[in-house]
Amino acid sequence: MDSKQDRNTAIVDAVRDGATLGKVGSAHGISAERVRQIAWDFGVRSEHFCPRLEPAQQERIVALFERGMPISHIAEAVSTTVKTACRHLHIRGLYAPEKRVQMHWTAETDAIIRKHYNSYPGAARDLAERFGTTRNAIIGRANRLGLRRAKP
Repeated sequence: MDSKQDRNTAIVDAVRDGATLGKVGSAHGISAERVRQIAWDFGVRSEHFCPRLEPAQQERIVALFERGMPISHIAEAVSTTVKTACRHLHIRGLYAPEKRVQMHWTAETDAIIRKHYNSYPGAARDLAERFGTTRNAIIGRANRLGLRRAKP
């Protein structure tokens, strides 16, 4: 039992030191998901599970977000996934997707939707990020405004 406890302590220490879950798992002959479970049981939380990016990439994600760029475009510019970009922003307290509020539509938001809704594929997603609402809310509003999706 002590050897298992020692192994788990070594796993947790490695994760806290910044080793990736996959590398720790392969060093101990277990899956990355099992490493995550062990670390979680020892109180290691989500910031240690976020994929590693270079400091320059992290700074660029924050800078682009603060300039108002949609997260999907940020992820593409930094060569990462949307999920990773969101996690890095969330860890820094800049992004909280679960805190979306009901949208109060104004003439200004309607004008922006009319202008950009069919401008490119994925525009509804980017508009949703911009307004802090869901993609379905944007699509529903566009339908109520009489806009229809462009056929590919």
